[in-house]
Amino acid sequence: MPLRLSLNVTAADFAAGNLADSIGRAVAEAGFAPEHLTIEITEQVLLTNLEFTAGQLTALADLGVHIALDDFGAGFCNFNYLKRLPIHALKLDRRMIEGITEDPRDLEVLRGILAMARALRLDVVAEGIEHQEQRDIIVREGCLTWQGYFGSRPITAREFAHLCGAQATNATN
Repeated sequence: MPLRLSLNVTAADFAAGNLADSIGRAVAEAGFAPEHLTIEITEQVLLTNLEFTAGQLTALADLGVHIALDDFGAGFCNFNYLKRLPIHALKLDRRMIEGITEDPRDLEVLRGILAMARALRLDVVAEGIEHQEQRDIIVREGCLTWQGYFGSRPITAREFAHLCGAQATNATN
């Protein structure tokens, strides 16, 4: 499986100029396949200038870059964004996950979001998975991609490089 890179982008990044051209040049110069890059945006980014941001996101998507709406469920959850923007994935805010093991209502909200995402053909990433039971529930409900302390605590760049080197060695053996 090729390495994927996710990059959080802020409103300031969009306001600085032509983000799509900058990212297009950077991936070309690095020899990095744009389809292995995901740009993560929050709803806050969309509040400043939706039309301009939508144009930049469309240009990025046309390059093959994936677009993820980060912290979904923490902000306004404006469903209009899902209609108007070239979104490929939703990253569920950890608050959408926290209560799924104890509160049936939280679990039903998760199920509703996952059903909507399936209907829209969006990938879903569950953030904030901290223990086995949470992971088991999201997997059972069809969300196979997740992140959180259950998988790993944050690591340094050196630790990441070591981990990638170990996985590359294992893949060739």
